Amino acid sequence: MDTIYEVLEEIDSSSQRAMLATIIHVEGSAYRKEGTSMLVKGDGAQIGVLSAGCLEEDILARKDSVLARGSTKIVYDMRNSDEISWGEGSGCNGKIEILLEPLDDIFLKQLKMLGSQLAKGKEVLMGKKIDVEEQRAECFFLTDDDVVFGDWVIDRHIDSLKELRDKASKEGLKSGKQLSLDPLTEVYFQYFQPKPRLFIFGAGPDAVPLASFADQSGFTVTVADWRPALCTKERFPEAVNLMTGFPEDLLQQITFTPKDSVILMTHNFHKDKEILSHVKDKPLRYLGVLGSQSRTSRLLEKKDVPSFIHSPIGLDIGAEGPEQIALSVAAELVKVVKKTPGHEKVST
Repeated sequence: MDTIYEVLEEIDSSSQRAMLATIIHVEGSAYRKEGTSMLVKGDGAQIGVLSAGCLEEDILARKDSVLARGSTKIVYDMRNSDEISWGEGSGCNGKIEILLEPLDDIFLKQLKMLGSQLAKGKEVLMGKKIDVEEQRAECFFLTDDDVVFGDWVIDRHIDSLKELRDKASKEGLKSGKQLSLDPLTEVYFQYFQPKPRLFIFGAGPDAVPLASFADQSGFTVTVADWRPALCTKERFPEAVNLMTGFPEDLLQQITFTPKDSVILMTHNFHKDKEILSHVKDKPLRYLGVLGSQSRTSRLLEKKDVPSFIHSPIGLDIGAEGPEQIALSVAAELVKVVKKTPGHEKVST
């Protein structure tokens, strides 16, 4: 999923000078879309990618200049296929505009604040006013509970920006540029959301690869089970939270949101039934039950399984064994999250 989470984790733990490269506009097709970021550290190490490998070397070569002089914008036209163009051999057939920014003290503080807000479960609208001639970009950040931070004063625009933020949250618009705030200023908007949460009930052998794939796919993973010997950090190193206890106790500790996903895989009929009875009426983004649809219908004590319950779980790829099944489930999770309104970033 979004590289921004990896970038924020890296800058929170590293003291190196670095450059942030962000795709701010795409025409035609491209490997990555608006809002994708890549961090280039002072030693040349990269976090994330912006292309299939055709742009990174050139971006890396610009690092020292950006760190010394300030922000700049570059355009890669991949639409041509002659020998001197960026389009040679890439097959992307798109025009990509990328903003390169040094992580100075001001921007670094802003990004750390962004990371802190996302970690609290907040959604954040960012606006970036780009001044190429001055080689700088001013930013504001507006959270879903109206906290404002950044170095761009937006007092006279606050009402319209709140409307834009709310529209982004509800409709799942993509990131992009717009000029409506000031006709003379280019403004780039991006909408950030916390990592989607996945709750896995059951810590059996098949939950281990699922937790790993889900973590790699951009989910914050919680594993819950009544057996302490199974629900351990050694078995689930990627899980952010491990919860042990019986369902009636665990479910009282969790407040689910409409953007959460839940998977039942305890392999215990009565515990699955107890959990399902609690979560089936919650407005979850994804609810999946391991096993056949006939088993799920028995859990519900209904003949037909409602369409919002995924059962059996996972995309139909002919999966066999824990790893393949976990892969199919992780793919289905990504598919559902990507298509759910509110996931994608903002466009104007």
